[in-house]
Amino acid sequence: MLVLAADYLEPSLRDELTGSADVIQWGLPANLIDEIVSWNADYRKIIPLDVDGRHSFAGIIDALDRKGLELAQRIGTELGGSTKVRYYSEGWLRPLEG
Repeated sequence: MLVLAADYLEPSLRDELTGSADVIQWGLPANLIDEIVSWNADYRKIIPLDVDGRHSFAGIIDALDRKGLELAQRIGTELGGSTKVRYYSEGWLRPLEG
């Protein structure tokens, strides 16, 4: 099982078994990697906020999470087989399901 999450520096696509987190290593298409990196850059503005600060950006967090859920689904499709990709919201600090 893989988990997609935004992070301070690079987006995280972590394998729950090995802990490996590099998005590049999974062999995804360049355009999908570019979208993931762009989404992560937008999310970086939210990550350092405290809980109150996050609530004032709820609409932005929800939009970023919709994009993150879409990206997680696309990653799963690209990797195929039995690969499952979960999504973790850095804005709400919890896993989300689409």
